[in-house]
Amino acid sequence: MKYLFIPFALMMINLSLLSQAKVDSLMRVGIKYHDSFKYDEAIAAYKKALKINSLAYAVHAELAMSYMYSKEYKKSIKHSDIVLEADSTDYKLHAYLSKGSCLDYLGKTEESIVLFNEALDRFGEHYLLYFNLGVNYYNIKDYDNAEQTFIKGIDQNPDHASSHLYLGYTMEEKGQRVQSMLSLYYFLLLEPNTERSKTAYYKLKDQYKGNIKEEQVKKKKHVTIYVDSNQEDSTFAPADMMLSLLEATGSAIQSDTLISEEEQFVKNTASFFSVLGELNKEENDGFYWYFYVSFFYQIGESEHNAAYCYYISQCENENARHWLNQNQDALSKFGDWLVGE
Repeated sequence: MKYLFIPFALMMINLSLLSQAKVDSLMRVGIKYHDSFKYDEAIAAYKKALKINSLAYAVHAELAMSYMYSKEYKKSIKHSDIVLEADSTDYKLHAYLSKGSCLDYLGKTEESIVLFNEALDRFGEHYLLYFNLGVNYYNIKDYDNAEQTFIKGIDQNPDHASSHLYLGYTMEEKGQRVQSMLSLYYFLLLEPNTERSKTAYYKLKDQYKGNIKEEQVKKKKHVTIYVDSNQEDSTFAPADMMLSLLEATGSAIQSDTLISEEEQFVKNTASFFSVLGELNKEENDGFYWYFYVSFFYQIGESEHNAAYCYYISQCENENARHWLNQNQDALSKFGDWLVGE
């Protein structure tokens, strides 16, 4: 009998390996469906995998995510909890993200905040945890905590476009338009041509007009500039006033000359970045100064400012797209410059 043990053991190992291979194959199928936004098909594939191995925690984590995107939030939480209650730490970060988001979607935002803070204590700093926590603070209008949380996420991953976008939205809600515009300018660099880009682009352009009022008096345009008393950070006050002056002056110039709206945007952007850069020489500190201002000042002072402005305007501006098509060399040089930075 002992001679039969080795072949039997080998057979059991082979069966186990075969089962795992089937689970892995079904999980790959599920991920492919999920990435194609076919969440029902993804869920079906994951369920088949779990029939083979109910303790495949990677599958539970992926299934939780697909249930979340299909808006079956309670089912997503159920499978997230299976992962979170397991001894293994693999895939728990994914489970925290899915469960925390679902709690927020179910209106249990305070519970979600507690969960994400628990995850941060457990895993340390992670930009996705910070981003989702920041969104929770934003949703309950706790804009101070939202701002600081998004900044922590950006410090962890500066290329996470959504963090810059929501920081821009947060600062708009706080009435801090310079900081909001800086965040939106950066978001549009990372993500220039999506549906979200259109909203960000319009918000950016509208904030130039934030403190001015135009009216016609006896066929002449009169512009009134209002001083913003909401600017919490006084170091940005000169830049805030300058924004209004740029828009008022630009509006008058466009009325009297043939300068286009796009060309005026390029000029305003360069002036905005230049003024901030000069203010930064006064040794202002803080995230907005060391991250955004120092970077944008270099763009404004370079030969690439026009390429940058047209690039971030392409989402909702046919003239910008035409400029980019006609100036591929300038766009390529801007890209090389960015990589060099």
